[in-house]
Amino acid sequence: MNWLTRCAGATLILACTAVFVSPAARASQGSGGWRPEFTPNPSHQANGSLAAVSCSGDPACTAVGNYANSAGRTVTLAERWNGVAWRIQPIPNPAGAGSSQLNGVSCTAARACTAAGYYTDRAGSVRPLAETWNGTTWRIQTAPAPAGARSAGFLAISCASASACTAVGDVTDNAGTSLTLAERWNGVAWRIQSPPNPGGATASGLFAVSCATSSACTATGDSTSTAGATTALAEAWNGSAWAIQPIPNPADVISSQLAGVSCTAPHACVATGQFVDAISGVPMTLAERWNGTRWAIQPTPNPAGAAGSELGAVSCTSASACTAAGVSTDRKALIPGTLAETWNGTRWTLQVTPRPRRARSSGISGVSCVSASACSAAGGYVSGAGVALPLAEGRNGGYWSMQSPAEPFGAKVSFLNGVSCPRDNACTAVGTYNLSSRKTAVLAEAWDGTRWRIQPAPDPAGSASSYLQAVSCPAAGSCTAVGYYSPRRTGSTHTLAEARHGSTWAIQATPSPARAGQSIFYAISCASANACTAAGAYVNHAGTELALAEQWDGTRWRITAPARPAGATASSLSGVSCTSARDCVAVGNDTGSTGQPEPLAEHWNGTSWHLQKVPLPALAQGGALNAVSCSAANACTATGSLSTARPALLAERWNGRNWAHQAAPSPPGSSSTQNISFHSVSCPRARACVATGDYFLQSGLLSFAEAWDGTAWKPQPITLPVGAVGSTLDGASCTPSQCTAVGRYLGTSNDPVTLAERQIGQ
Repeated sequence: MNWLTRCAGATLILACTAVFVSPAARASQGSGGWRPEFTPNPSHQANGSLAAVSCSGDPACTAVGNYANSAGRTVTLAERWNGVAWRIQPIPNPAGAGSSQLNGVSCTAARACTAAGYYTDRAGSVRPLAETWNGTTWRIQTAPAPAGARSAGFLAISCASASACTAVGDVTDNAGTSLTLAERWNGVAWRIQSPPNPGGATASGLFAVSCATSSACTATGDSTSTAGATTALAEAWNGSAWAIQPIPNPADVISSQLAGVSCTAPHACVATGQFVDAISGVPMTLAERWNGTRWAIQPTPNPAGAAGSELGAVSCTSASACTAAGVSTDRKALIPGTLAETWNGTRWTLQVTPRPRRARSSGISGVSCVSASACSAAGGYVSGAGVALPLAEGRNGGYWSMQSPAEPFGAKVSFLNGVSCPRDNACTAVGTYNLSSRKTAVLAEAWDGTRWRIQPAPDPAGSASSYLQAVSCPAAGSCTAVGYYSPRRTGSTHTLAEARHGSTWAIQATPSPARAGQSIFYAISCASANACTAAGAYVNHAGTELALAEQWDGTRWRITAPARPAGATASSLSGVSCTSARDCVAVGNDTGSTGQPEPLAEHWNGTSWHLQKVPLPALAQGGALNAVSCSAANACTATGSLSTARPALLAERWNGRNWAHQAAPSPPGSSSTQNISFHSVSCPRARACVATGDYFLQSGLLSFAEAWDGTAWKPQPITLPVGAVGSTLDGASCTPSQCTAVGRYLGTSNDPVTLAERQIGQ
């Protein structure tokens, strides 16, 4: 089994983070005109998880894992227990790493620990990571990857002394086959070893290791046969070579694996994990004992009514004293929770472990004991708010108690939807962020030519959620943003407008159509501070969605009714562009009797809205326009998406008399997409436009940009932040000399955070 796959689907929650970057995303990280800029993310959020723990004495324990930092990137985490409290230790990450995490740690003394894991480099390749603690600081050690490896990383480590450590994991070769990985630290350098793989196995990996002496180590994991059967794997190092040890499997099993191992002597080891029963299909705990000659299965209990249980870690202080820990899922509530069992030399016994209050799930992924009755355990849990947090527990005698590990702070979910740049050194972007599990708040950021800064922006009184979708700045320091909000009591949505003139954002009152159940603004365009037009949609009393337009005259907002296409059953406006108070174009889509969306364009002449005919290419089944930009009254470009046999991009051009279709190529690597669309467009000149959007692959959303040079649309390369595994660009604004696009990207923590890209030299 490939170790990345195992981490992604591990029963032990939060122990691993899977990292995947599609070929298209990697290609987009090459050279090109678009470059990411750092954008701040508001209101830091505690998060993280602990994957392993090692105690050199009582009280002296070190736990390692990972957390999501303010950029949404997974980074290493180390904490130290002094008998009273857990404290975070500063720990480095490899230069240029997209993500980094530690999966194992081994301490031979209070001032001598080594941790192992993996990181992704700038190219998106996974590489081994090792770090050492000398009592004062953590330092990265150079750990090689096997030649030609596509990916390689450590999942566990064991040190017999400060100068004798063994780390194990998994390596994927050039053919895509997952193989066992082992490396040895001799006090000077890490050296690759050659652990064997079971004959005929299509995938093998080592998930745990324990070294009783510098020349005696045992590693466990699993391997998958050509028939697809996964079975437990054990290997031993005798100081010269690794050798596979025969290991039994319980009768009538679908699969088995050993995720933990602990050796008190070369002839005394205990390994733990799980097997899946062929009759019930339920994962059950598994323990096996090595007596120097053979492995033998030990009966282990499972919590009553469990829908699945696993012992992912074990620690033994003698042949008759072991503690194993993991996770068990309640059959009724289907909530994974912590699990611990002890071995007294005769039998395994369940122990009661505390679980965090209101946790959606919890689990233990590491355990370390300094005596038969003194153990520390580390893992993670998901709070009621859906946030991953570190978990630590301690046992002193017969009872486990909850400890409070330090919780590092990272980014809350946040993103930018729209941007407006009246000058190269003056841009304003707007969006939203999660203030808590039940409330979202508006977000505004400003670019001053050097950096982005968050601007305080108010939320409507009593709102549970509020969003800013678009912004228009006719001059630096003069902006109006629009969106919508949901009152806490009613749960409905209402239009929202905020204006900034000088240094403060202030909410403006916006009317709602009579008897409207919902109303939303998607776009805005301001010809001046006293002439703005907002476009969106509302739901009438009959439950029909209809296009909405409102105009600001410097004093108040008033509704101006868009024209309704004949036969349309629903309509919506998602983009607007005004060259003056009396000349605006709004675009969107309407739905006719066929149920297919059709592109919609309307023109405001200062008095009323009038429909414009939008042509579609042959074989098109429909389409939608999401954005429009006019450099003059007779020069507008609108973009969106086409409904065809294979989804395609839509671009239309207005010359003052009619709309004409323009061919826009799909970005490289998007041929297999099921969804592709332009979300924004900006035209500083009639023959110069930039449009941005995203397309969806199985790996997630990927952003793209295209430019119009007066003759054709051409794809542009985009450089994403290091560690980005997905992105979208929802808004763009161009001056004659440069363009800025904003949106969001997924860091390796899989939480979306703000993204801004800039292209110089249009």
